[in-house]
Amino acid sequence: MRGWRTSWVVLATLTVAGQGHANGIGSNLDAMEAMLARTSVRAFNPARAISDGELRQIMDAGHRTQTLDGSRPFEFVQIRDRQTLKAIGASGKFANWMAEAPAAIAIVVRTPDSPRFFRENGAIAMLNMTYKAQQLGLGTCFLGTRNNRKMKEVLNIGKNRHLLTVIPVGAPKEGTALKSPKRHPVEWTVSQGSYGSPLKLLGSEAKPAARTGRPMASHLSGEHQRVEEFHNRPVEASKLATALEAMRHAPSSKNKQHWRWVLVTEPKAKQQVARAAGDNKLAGAPVVAVLAGSQDSRPFINPKGWGRRRMSPNFINHGAAMALRNFQIGLESQGLGLRVKGIGQRADRRLRNVLAPAGQQLSGKRVHFIAAVGLGYSRRATQSRVAPIPGSRIIKERYGR
Repeated sequence: MRGWRTSWVVLATLTVAGQGHANGIGSNLDAMEAMLARTSVRAFNPARAISDGELRQIMDAGHRTQTLDGSRPFEFVQIRDRQTLKAIGASGKFANWMAEAPAAIAIVVRTPDSPRFFRENGAIAMLNMTYKAQQLGLGTCFLGTRNNRKMKEVLNIGKNRHLLTVIPVGAPKEGTALKSPKRHPVEWTVSQGSYGSPLKLLGSEAKPAARTGRPMASHLSGEHQRVEEFHNRPVEASKLATALEAMRHAPSSKNKQHWRWVLVTEPKAKQQVARAAGDNKLAGAPVVAVLAGSQDSRPFINPKGWGRRRMSPNFINHGAAMALRNFQIGLESQGLGLRVKGIGQRADRRLRNVLAPAGQQLSGKRVHFIAAVGLGYSRRATQSRVAPIPGSRIIKERYGR
């Protein structure tokens, strides 16, 4: 993941806009509706003021996110100063619209606190913030930075801190939300049994639901559950299809969807994955979903489509982590439990051996595994609750002010 020069690009189609419940805004919006209604907002209504309380609620949602390693490595810079916003907008040709935003929030990750998963944890936090903004009737857009040097200088961000992104926050200007682009079918990015094998688990009758019956707000409260023992009750194909549809609508750089999933249901294979991931309890789940990021943008079932342009590992990991978060929300909102295990470098090598197609090898340059998710109905689980964000994690305008 090293060797990429500091630069940036807009990660399009990330956030939420619209007017009223029908367009994806509202405190009681269903979780599935919220994920499907998300669009980018880069033009804002100047008549709608944004309060410090609203910005704090958005930052609090990011702070309370469920991270891959249990850390909470986040700091947030709340930006209102017009000159600072203009300086951020001048950092590159894709950022000029930032200058007109009513406010912005920089998401900063302390890398020593999360050395393996600082990109993924930051992206999950950002997606939580997006859905909180949606709940408040606001819109935003993910400005991909790749730890942009100029933006760090503007905000006086020093060493050992990774600038994940700066997101504008404001009420969307009517009629300016970007349309959601086309997305891969689920079968293009999800395989079964081994990497790239056909997905058969859903069958032809499983249809995703438009609603799950649980509001998005409940997923942003900081209450987390981790399954310690799974029930042997099988997971309904329709519920899995709904969660995968939520995953399909996660944002990614240029909508390339560089995530790849392998669903494992065979007992021996689940045990192999669990041992490789270093978490034997995963083997007790009815389904184990293993998430990977891949440089190869070609889909599983259409190898000639969508090109093979190389993508920054930052953006691959960002998109994969947000796909994981949408998948997680889609499962939990239907009453299913999860056990998530982040994949370290040694486990990554092991999983590339376990999940490689017969007679083939998965190159580390082609694919790297990020997380293993055991999913099913919970028989026994542990509960945790993240406290509200402390004031020390919120910086006004820039570091050192």
